[in-house]
Amino acid sequence: DVCSSDLVRDIIDEVQYSPAEGKYKVYIIDEVHMLSAGAFNALLKTLEEPVTQTNFILVSGVKSKLLQTIRSRCAPISFAPLNSDDIEKILEKIGWDRNESRKFSTLGDGSVGNAMQIKTMIEETNFDLRSDVIKFLNELIDRKDDLILFDRGKSMSENPSKSNFVLIWIFCLKMLLRDLLFLENSKPIYFADSEKDLRNLRMKIATDEIYILLKIAIETQRRIMSSNVNLRLAL
Repeated sequence: DVCSSDLVRDIIDEVQYSPAEGKYKVYIIDEVHMLSAGAFNALLKTLEEPVTQTNFILVSGVKSKLLQTIRSRCAPISFAPLNSDDIEKILEKIGWDRNESRKFSTLGDGSVGNAMQIKTMIEETNFDLRSDVIKFLNELIDRKDDLILFDRGKSMSENPSKSNFVLIWIFCLKMLLRDLLFLENSKPIYFADSEKDLRNLRMKIATDEIYILLKIAIETQRRIMSSNVNLRLAL
């Protein structure tokens, strides 16, 4: 949820007082890029005039969404991606079964949060959605017309309020394209209930075409998730 400006103001009121225990007060704000504009403005003054014995740790995986005025007043610390074995252990520790942990740890791109988000997205990609994406891929391959890509992007961008659906649709496209590559290498696929349709599609699409589409999908998802560009421009 987006942190409200009232909550940030409550924190700012508290920082005036010395810590009851220990030497320092430490406030950790996770997903700080999700703060509302009002909350950002309320926080900015405190960062401009820091209170002695108080430290703020602002955590974000999307640095581009942070205001430059906030970034300029912080000492950035970048964390290296975790390896898949470490992600797998963490997921098991929070209650995931071993098979799920192993599968999603390799998809997390070095992030536990990404792995958890991908699992949620896969759960939301129902069979009808996958069928729609497979139909789109068949039309694209059969007609050999790049305008199909632009037409689909245009229709999706007409309602910016559906940005979450667009992300799930693009994610589904990415996973189906990966499955097409996995079929070639006899690796387990993620959408096993769509295997028949995928095998029929795999007979029509060249490997280099899969990689081109995968690159487009990854770049489009990156633009939507990591920048403030509007949905229509991103698509």
